[in-house]
Amino acid sequence: MEVVITCVETTGAQVRLQDCVAFDQDITTMSVELSANGVEARQGVEVLDHDGLAVFFERLADDFQGWDGERAWRSYDEELAVTARFHSRGHVELRWSLADNLTHAWSVSVTTWIYAGEDMRGLAGRLRELFDAR
Repeated sequence: MEVVITCVETTGAQVRLQDCVAFDQDITTMSVELSANGVEARQGVEVLDHDGLAVFFERLADDFQGWDGERAWRSYDEELAVTARFHSRGHVELRWSLADNLTHAWSVSVTTWIYAGEDMRGLAGRLRELFDAR
């Protein structure tokens, strides 16, 4: 199973989360791929608290009328980070950052936009399914 997040503003910006595997009851590994404008980065990521990312998006979906400032989620080793900011007209800016924290040789960020409300709720549901299927 995989979850693909495509930007509603720039269809070339995309995030792909897939291959969730339960390492044990606390740790899940998954493959994360970010791509935009011909640049692609892929990294295996360990996620402690296997559904923390899904919970983060469920909370964003619950606050579909907006919030002030940024909200952020990071993986255990901070290899994957997501920052969310609510904008006017019900748009949510999601900045996805992926890094090689072992050697610190590279890092990349991609920004996707999604509509608050049902689109965000749908994304949260797909992330829940991804982690539940591990």
